[in-house]
Amino acid sequence: MPIPQDSGISSIVCAKSSIPPSSKMFLKQVIDSMFKRPPSLPLGVKFTLALLGICLVLLLLVVGILAPKMKEEQFKTETHTIERLLSKMEHQVRLAIKVNQFHSSSQKTNNDLRLQNHLQNLHLHALSHPSASLEQWIATLDQEFQGEACRALLIKENQILHSTKPLPSASPLLSSLTALPQGEWHSYLHPRPQGACPTSDKETLLFKPLGTTGYRVGVHCQSQDFISERRAFESEIGVILKESFQSIKEGNPGFAYMMWVDGSERTCDHNATLRTSLESEASLYNRVCCVSETSPTDQPLTGDLKAADYLRASTTQEPLRHWLDKEDDRGNLIHPAITWARKFETPAYPLILAVTLYEEEIYDSLGSVLLKLLPAILAALLGSLFLGILLFRRFTQRLTLLSQTAKTVKSGDLSARSHIRGEDEIGVLGETLDSMIETLEQDIQTLDSKVLERTQALESLLEEKEALLKEVHHRVKNNLAVIIALIALKTPKATSEESKTLLVELEERIYTIELLHRKLYQSKNLKRIEMKEYIQEIVHRIGELHETERLGIRIALRIEPLELDVSQALACGLLVNEALTNSLKHAFKKRGGEILILFNPRSKECHLRIEDDGVGFPKAFFLGREETLGMQLMQGIAKNQLQGRMECSNPPQRGARVDFYFPL
Repeated sequence: MPIPQDSGISSIVCAKSSIPPSSKMFLKQVIDSMFKRPPSLPLGVKFTLALLGICLVLLLLVVGILAPKMKEEQFKTETHTIERLLSKMEHQVRLAIKVNQFHSSSQKTNNDLRLQNHLQNLHLHALSHPSASLEQWIATLDQEFQGEACRALLIKENQILHSTKPLPSASPLLSSLTALPQGEWHSYLHPRPQGACPTSDKETLLFKPLGTTGYRVGVHCQSQDFISERRAFESEIGVILKESFQSIKEGNPGFAYMMWVDGSERTCDHNATLRTSLESEASLYNRVCCVSETSPTDQPLTGDLKAADYLRASTTQEPLRHWLDKEDDRGNLIHPAITWARKFETPAYPLILAVTLYEEEIYDSLGSVLLKLLPAILAALLGSLFLGILLFRRFTQRLTLLSQTAKTVKSGDLSARSHIRGEDEIGVLGETLDSMIETLEQDIQTLDSKVLERTQALESLLEEKEALLKEVHHRVKNNLAVIIALIALKTPKATSEESKTLLVELEERIYTIELLHRKLYQSKNLKRIEMKEYIQEIVHRIGELHETERLGIRIALRIEPLELDVSQALACGLLVNEALTNSLKHAFKKRGGEILILFNPRSKECHLRIEDDGVGFPKAFFLGREETLGMQLMQGIAKNQLQGRMECSNPPQRGARVDFYFPL
C-alpha cells in the first residue's frame, strides 16, 4: 500500500523552519514555572532553574529548526545521488541494449554466411562425387557441420534420411517439406509461453539440391540452439553493469535491478532462480515480472509495488514511495522506501531499470552529525548558564536577604531589618521595607496598649453584668419560691377537688420555672442549662407531690447529656411537667405502672418522649373531641417556642405515648 503523502520523507521535506508545537508547550511550562511554581524555592534557585529552562528551550529550538533543515538537505543530497546513479546506469543499459542488438545482428549475419558456406561446400562435393553412397554423404555431412548449433539434414524424396543432431519432437517446418520451395529460408514462430521473461521459440529451414545425386541437404535452426551463446554474452554485460553499479554505489545506500514487467495491476512474482527452470514450480513465478540476467541484483525486494507502478513512475519521472521488507525480515512490509524507475522498450515486455533505497538509510549519517554538534551546543548553553548565574548572583543575594527579612517579620519578629541601601530599585525597596517594619512595630505596640485597656474595661463591665444577672435570677427564684409556698399553704384549704387540682398543677409549673432560675443562679454559665440534671429534679419533685412510691408507679429516665439555651430548656421542662402530670393523673386507674422519659439529642434534632403503660388515650381524643388545657399548652410550647412538633399515639403493648421533636 502507498505511503500517505503527509508521512515519512514528504513530511520532512515539507517541514518549515518554525517552532515545533512541543517546544511551544515546553516554553509555556517553563514560563509558568518561573512565576508560579514552586513558590517555596529560594529566588536564586528559581532564577537558576529559569535560566536552565531557557537554555533547554534554546536547545530545543536549535534542534527543532536545524534538524528539519538537515533532513531536507540530506534528502536532497541522497535524491541527487540516486538520480545521478540512475542516469549513469540508464546510459549504460541503453548502450548494453545497443551492443546486444549489434551482437545479435552480427551473430545472425555470421551464422548465415557460415551456413551458406557449408551448403556451397556440399554442392561442390556433389559435383565432384556424383555417385557417392548414402554412407559417404552421411559422413561428409557430419564432418562439414561438426560444431555447428544448427542441424544438417540429408533428404531424399521428402524423407529425412539423416540429421546431424536429434530432431525436435514437433516441427511444423519439417513436417511440410513438400510444400516448401528450395533455395530460400523459411521460418516459423512458435506461440509465446505465458510469462514476463523474453523468450523466442523460432525455427528456420533452408534446403538445396545436391547436384544430380537425388539428395537434398537442409539446414534447420532453432532459437534454443543459440541460447547458451546469447546467455554467455548477456552474463558478460551483466557483470560489467554490476561492477559499474558497485563503483557508483560505493558509500551510497540503495540497490538497483532490471526486470521485464507486463504492466498489469499485479504485484511482482519474480524469482531469478526459477527463470529458466523446467520444474513445475517455475510456472508459478515470473508471470508478472522477470529479472534480467543483466540485473545488478538477482533477487530484488519489490514489496507491494505492482507492475503498472513501475510504468507510471517511469512515465512521470517521479519516485515511488511504498512499504518494503528486508532480507532479514521477509514479508514484513513495515519499512518505508523510495524507488526510481526508467523504462526501455523491447520487442517483448518493457524493460525496467529501478533503484530503491530505504528512508532510514538516508538519515543514518544525520544522527552522527547531530551527535557531533550536540556537545558543542550543550557546552555553549552551559557556558551561557554559568555566566548568567555569575552576573545575577549579587542581584539574587540582595533579593534573598529581602525575602528572609520579610519571612522573619511574618514569623512575629519585628526587630528584623534588611539594612539594604542604594540608589537602585532594590536599595529603595530595602529602605522602604525597613521603614514599613519600623512603622508597623510602633503601630502594633500602640494597638496592643489600646486593646489591653479596652479588654480590661470589657472584663470589668462583664463581671458587673453577670453579678446583676445573678441577682435577678436570685430574686426571681426567691419570689417564685414564695409563690410556691403560698400555693402549698392554700392547697389544703381548697373547697373543691377541682380547685385543689388546679393549685397543684400551678405549683408544679411554677416550680419548673423556679428550678430553672435556681440552676442559672448556681451555674457559672448564665446562658445554657444541663438538661439531664434539670429533668431529673423536675421528675423528682413531681414524684414527691404525687406520691409515686406509695402508689407503686415507677418513673424510668433515659436522658443523654445535653446543654440547651434558657428558652429551650424552660420549654422542655414545662413539656416534661405537663406530660408527666397527665400520665400520673389519667394513666393508672388506682394501680401501679411505669412511666418512661426519653431525651435523645440527634445531629440536627432533639427527641423528647414521655410514655406509660397505662390505659392510653381514649378514641375520642384522636377524633378531636377531647383536648384538655394541658394538651393545648404542650402543643403551643412545641410549636411556638421550640419550632417543633408533637405526636401522640397508643403503641402496642403500652399505654399512651407523647413525642416531641424540635431542631437544635
